[in-house]
Amino acid sequence: MRIDKSWLNCFYAITASFQTAWFTQPPVDTRCITVLGDRGQDPLAMPRRQAGALGAKQASVCENYRIACAQIWPACTGEKRRRHPMKIAYSLGAIALTIALSGAAQAQQTPAAPAAAAPAAAAKAAEYVAIPMSIDVNASAADTWKKVGKYCDLGTWMKIDCVISSGTGEVGSVRKIAGGRVTEVLIAKSDLSYGYTQPAVEGKWYNLYHGYLEAKAVTPKTSKLNYTLMMDVSNLPDQAAKDKAVEGYKTRFNAALAEMKKLAEAK
Repeated sequence: MRIDKSWLNCFYAITASFQTAWFTQPPVDTRCITVLGDRGQDPLAMPRRQAGALGAKQASVCENYRIACAQIWPACTGEKRRRHPMKIAYSLGAIALTIALSGAAQAQQTPAAPAAAAPAAAAKAAEYVAIPMSIDVNASAADTWKKVGKYCDLGTWMKIDCVISSGTGEVGSVRKIAGGRVTEVLIAKSDLSYGYTQPAVEGKWYNLYHGYLEAKAVTPKTSKLNYTLMMDVSNLPDQAAKDKAVEGYKTRFNAALAEMKKLAEAK
């Protein structure tokens, strides 16, 4: 069936109504208009493959055009239009409402963007403390180190059991003390010094404990033993508790330095 030119005018009027009413969606793709209106083609006969080429959203719009236009197609033909002028106006409103409702339904079906995740609580800042200690020794640095500087000499000057569980006393060696309750890994070594750390233990607070012991020459016949500890005390509840912990380390390790001095100066 051929339609006179008035069909296109009617169609563009419908399009204008759609674009005004369907305010939640972008304007209708002009290819949709071409599919439906070109050469007075009956929208009921719109090939589905043509609509599919427009993309999912615009194809849905074209389908709404097709269904809505089917209701007023007789009103848009030259023959019926003259008999029913009011029907066209009512139908235009109905089409606009159809597309508006369709747009609203699509908007409701569109999944909402996920809510932004709440920022994670800031981790408690670490609070590292260094505990430097030293003692003068009436012996050369080399002689002092020979008597107190092997990795498990700690067992003598701390008066605690110590065994090398891994390695030969070089970097990477592991010593276990206090019946194996404490593990310390040798991480640095020189001729007159070494450094070590206590590795993390699952389920326990990790304070990044490190220790460093050195014999430093003062004169050819005298030296100084330096022992420095470093750890994170941020797990302790207040400054009083932190100060108490630091004083406890000083008491133990100053006593160890005194024992090292005695060993080094012994004839």
